[in-house]
Amino acid sequence: MAGSSKKKHESKGKIVSYYTATWYDMYGKQHTGGHFKNRADAIKYGSEQENRQTSVANITFEHIFKPYMEHVLPKLSHTTYKTYNLYIENHLKKLFTVKYEKISSVDLQKFIDEIEQSRTPFVAQLCLKIAKAVCNYALKHKLINENKFLAVNNVIVPSPEKHHLTETQEKKVLNACQKLYPRYYVLLATLMGTGMRIGELIALEVTDINYENKSIKVNKQFTKGKLKDGTKNPARKIQVKEREVYITDDIVALLLEYTNSLPKGTKLLFPNKVNGYLNDKNLRIRVWKPLLDFVDITDRVRLHDLRGSYADIALQHGASIKFIQNQLGHSKAETTLNIYMKNNDDAIKKALEQMKGVFKNEEI
Repeated sequence: MAGSSKKKHESKGKIVSYYTATWYDMYGKQHTGGHFKNRADAIKYGSEQENRQTSVANITFEHIFKPYMEHVLPKLSHTTYKTYNLYIENHLKKLFTVKYEKISSVDLQKFIDEIEQSRTPFVAQLCLKIAKAVCNYALKHKLINENKFLAVNNVIVPSPEKHHLTETQEKKVLNACQKLYPRYYVLLATLMGTGMRIGELIALEVTDINYENKSIKVNKQFTKGKLKDGTKNPARKIQVKEREVYITDDIVALLLEYTNSLPKGTKLLFPNKVNGYLNDKNLRIRVWKPLLDFVDITDRVRLHDLRGSYADIALQHGASIKFIQNQLGHSKAETTLNIYMKNNDDAIKKALEQMKGVFKNEEI
């Protein structure tokens, strides 16, 4: 609603009073302007400015996307905001000139379906997610009367198949790493031999290793350029709980030799060339993927999938579910069993060998 403010200024040695108009635009932003002799004229001017604002009937998609992106700018991470902008520019911007009230949910369903067919289900689902959030914000601030995207069906995004390495495959990768990238051999061996997350490994400090207890203290992660620890923060998605990860004599020997070779005063266990945190993306692209290619592993295997490989191999060698659960840092054993453990060729072969002769027909 338009209003006015009384102002004073000095003119020719006298104090002169005047009024300025205040009004709100369609985004809820307050504006001030004008120079009037009385309050009535100021309010009249402000009302005229408000009436000139775009009515609900003429609101375009551009009108509702702009205030939403301004609103979320300080709330989203830089990476997420950049992703949202990219998807808007490449896909959702095609709607910008369309009047919101003139389009139906059926038309929007076709629009999302076309993105799914021309691109991928993942792209279509993220576009739909952004559009729903934008329209919810516009609805809250009465820029529109309904969120038409709520009637659009969610896009089913198939989960990518996860592949774990067998014990034999891991040995091949480690042998290749020792030849091609010796600097990362101990890092990769520790990752395979502990089941830690790559972010946890990158954040390790030399003092986190307890050689006497044959364990590593895990209480932080370095992911997306930020160090995350166990400090309670409601805004933080990842809360790192401290745990002890136990290591075999082989890993103990490797780490002991490795840490003795580090320059005196080195803080991080696996620093980059300037003693900072390693970039996990560079590690994947420059070391991990070339290693898989070198040993002819064509399946999509992420560094994170080595956690599943660790669970498989540990179980095959007689480790208990409880032990593996602790190593991986899961709060529930179901997560360890249902997500990380797979019935791979090595597991099947070993199980059949152990059960050989159990059901043989013999007289008792």
